[in-house]
Amino acid sequence: MKKIMASVKWTDEQQAAIDKKGSNILVAAAAGSGKTAVLVERIIKKIIVDRVDIDKILVVTFTNAAASEMRERILEAIYKKIEENPEDANLQKQIILLNKSSICTIDSFCLDVIRNNFYEIDISANARVADSTEMLLLKQEVLDDMFEDKYISGDKDFLDLIDTYTKYNKDEDLKECFLETQKYFNEVLQKKLVMYVVDTAAVDLLQLPEDEYVVVPDRTYADYVYDAEKLRTFSGKKYHKKKNHLNAFKREYEGRYEFKFLSKKDEPEILDFLEDWKKHKSDTEEHEFIDSEAVGIKYILEHEEVFDYKIGAVYVDNKLEAFTIGNYESREDMVYIPVEKANPEIRGLYPYICSQFLIEAFPEAGKENREDDMGLEGLRKSKLSYNPIYMVEKYTIIQK
Repeated sequence: MKKIMASVKWTDEQQAAIDKKGSNILVAAAAGSGKTAVLVERIIKKIIVDRVDIDKILVVTFTNAAASEMRERILEAIYKKIEENPEDANLQKQIILLNKSSICTIDSFCLDVIRNNFYEIDISANARVADSTEMLLLKQEVLDDMFEDKYISGDKDFLDLIDTYTKYNKDEDLKECFLETQKYFNEVLQKKLVMYVVDTAAVDLLQLPEDEYVVVPDRTYADYVYDAEKLRTFSGKKYHKKKNHLNAFKREYEGRYEFKFLSKKDEPEILDFLEDWKKHKSDTEEHEFIDSEAVGIKYILEHEEVFDYKIGAVYVDNKLEAFTIGNYESREDMVYIPVEKANPEIRGLYPYICSQFLIEAFPEAGKENREDDMGLEGLRKSKLSYNPIYMVEKYTIIQK
């Protein structure tokens, strides 16, 4: 049932806002001062005096409730004018046009523009506004990525902020975090807690009681640490075979090989190399690991301005035949090598890129961590052949 609006006496400022033409207007007023009523009257005047149809006017609000209220008030105002002038066909037409008018929230209007022009902007015609749950998940994903980038880059301001405002910023807080994680597993997931790849420092800090937990060394994920100078020079009896392979490579390919640093622009070449390299491997598990490595490498390249990684490569006859990735941790005087790949059919290429990358990228580093062997027999044999000076042990914690 239609409502009849009472007669309104406008203030001079309100009347000016209703009548003003030919320029943009900003109306700033306190809540309850009549802003919506003024806007409705301005729209009604556009319809009656300027003969502008309501479906040619865009009215946007911030909320659905405000949009509904605006539509209802305009409808009431039109009915009021019709009662004053029942024969006005233009006003009667506006009742019909109101149903397809653009009185909506800003995001609804923008979505309509996208849907009506999706072919111009190369997106799906089914594009929609995310619901609140999706938005929450997306926000969390963006926040997680941002935190990861900031932690890896070592942003001092960010780390200071975390130290100042987070609860867990000391070693002794680790046990509380551990117990909260265990509580979640036990009470929410209804499962016993199992933690993998736990380092020695964490095990020592936790001091877990033997009657409640089993702590098992996991050789699969132990990191190999080497004397970096030994890998630069391959000096000494232990490295006699490596040195021979290295020299054989230099002799056979003299004048045909080149060491280079790579960057984001070289991403397609690196990913193509990984696909070719995978063909030499028959182990399904290793194939899956190579694919996950490719994802990580792609991420590093796409964020090279954030990550302090260097990528070295060896070209033989102008073809990429080996590459490696590393970064330096000054507090440990340690180079970390998460990836090293080379054509296995070229003798001495692995020792060459291992040595040359340290010489070119990290000439002063004292140690090199070449990470774990994933339990793969061939990879373990290879890592041991470089003579690690010690292993960084990793553990699995199992709640009884």
